[in-house]
Amino acid sequence: MAGKGSRTDPASVEELRAANEDLAARNRALDLQTAALQAQKQQAEEERGRLQSILAGVGDAVVAVDRDGHTLATNPAYDRLFGAAARLEPQDLAGLPIPRSEWPQRRAARGERFRMEFAVSEKDGRRRWFEAVAEPLPSTGTGGGGVVTIRDLSERTMRLSLRRLMAAAGHELKTPTAATHNYLQLVERHLDQGDVKEAARYATRALAQTRRLSTLIERLLDVGRIQSGQLELRREVIDLAAVVRSAVEVAEVLPKVPPIRVTSGPEPIRVLADAARLEQVFLNLLSNAMEHAPGSGTIEVTLRATGRSAEVIVRDHGAGVAPDDLPTIFEAYTRLGHPRGAPGLGLGLYVAREIVNAHGGQIEARSQTGKGTVMTVRLPLAAQRARRSRPGTPSRD
Repeated sequence: MAGKGSRTDPASVEELRAANEDLAARNRALDLQTAALQAQKQQAEEERGRLQSILAGVGDAVVAVDRDGHTLATNPAYDRLFGAAARLEPQDLAGLPIPRSEWPQRRAARGERFRMEFAVSEKDGRRRWFEAVAEPLPSTGTGGGGVVTIRDLSERTMRLSLRRLMAAAGHELKTPTAATHNYLQLVERHLDQGDVKEAARYATRALAQTRRLSTLIERLLDVGRIQSGQLELRREVIDLAAVVRSAVEVAEVLPKVPPIRVTSGPEPIRVLADAARLEQVFLNLLSNAMEHAPGSGTIEVTLRATGRSAEVIVRDHGAGVAPDDLPTIFEAYTRLGHPRGAPGLGLGLYVAREIVNAHGGQIEARSQTGKGTVMTVRLPLAAQRARRSRPGTPSRD
């Protein structure tokens, strides 16, 4: 009985044997594939290790981004300069924010090959200068992505800036220094001759030259403070109109000044600011108007509050600024020419802009040739910043 059901179908045995052999072959292939993948993984890890060692030894900062701008990798130099969060928000060399679409990492994400210079403001207010060089990543079929190498140019930039500043200072300080010396010699000579009236006349001229020297020296010092990030502000809640009036009173005693008309509402316009620094800004604007618009019948100063900002508008009716000169009017060493040849270092408007920026404000210029120039300073109203500093309490920034 048992023998009847124990027979095995030869075909079934053969199929089972074939299936086992196929399964064994598949297992061997899978083992080979697994071994190959493990070898590739080990090779990739070794390559990654070698790459990390190379990047760690590179003194320049390096960041790789994908086509979407996401950070793929950074080296220790990049992390030290910009932080592990890899947040790089560049400014142009004048201190203005670079449009987001033109950030180095955004351009690299588009697969661009480029070289550019930019600045970065640190938490303590200091600025550093860099050069970025980018190369696209090898094509993966999707396009985009790149590697950016960033070199710190701060020392070199500061040296160049210092040389330029000293060259300009040497040239500009020479004239008032020589004039003061000559005028004082004339004072001495006329006093020896008993001619007090002539001595007084030359003493007045010497005094004017010493004021010019003082202004030049103060601007040189301010440029040094700005470029090193050491421009200090002593802020308190102040009436902006009082600061403007003080600047106007100083400007009115300068030679050949046209009438200055001030328009302001009855209510105080309060801002959280360093009064002395703002007076310096407005005096620079008034001096600039007098110097570059000698034919202006009047200089008009308007104060007003608009929304959350205070505005001070300085308008002259001189020859105006040429369209090609207007974009660079606030840059250092910019000297807009006029028939008399403007004296000075070309730093007044640059210093004014940096002081306004340090207050969280903005300054802009509008001009038409033959129709004068309008300078507008915007500052946050005190209520906007009251949470950060108790009114009436000075703070050092």
